[in-house]
Amino acid sequence: METPPTPATLQAVARRNGIGEAVTDALIAQGDRLAIGLTLENASAKLRAASMEDVLNRAGFNPEWFPSLMARPALTPDTAIRLASVVAASLLRPLMQRQDVNPALLFRIRQYVADRLGLPQPNLPGGVGGWQIDPVSMAFRQNPWSGARIMVGRVSKLYVAPPFTAGSACLPHHR
Repeated sequence: METPPTPATLQAVARRNGIGEAVTDALIAQGDRLAIGLTLENASAKLRAASMEDVLNRAGFNPEWFPSLMARPALTPDTAIRLASVVAASLLRPLMQRQDVNPALLFRIRQYVADRLGLPQPNLPGGVGGWQIDPVSMAFRQNPWSGARIMVGRVSKLYVAPPFTAGSACLPHHR
């Protein structure tokens, strides 16, 4: 029966120059936070896209990795956007958990961040399904690809109309 490597061994390997994807995969799979951080700091360490995705899934709970992740060479555009999302979510978490801030304001902050990062807009709080507030017009919209309704203009109260059906008088316009 083989014993797993010690944290000191993992950390020493993570510091080596030019470690390949198979080694970084193994280091990340071990789950040692310090070894993963050292791997990320090691600019010569090669990471597969799947390993980077695994690290990004854990990064929200390991903000000490953020500087190393942001400094990684050759981030793909998708990885960079995902990283920005993880960092933003982590930084905003304390604000989002406050009970003394209006939920509508918190939602608008989440919208603004998603809009700036080019991410999908957050769902409305309270389980209103796919309805979203458009950050530009403040209108409630549903995903246009779902063949759903669009309500135009400023909205003072949330009104969710029943879905259109084939027999409805007004069907959505598709481009």
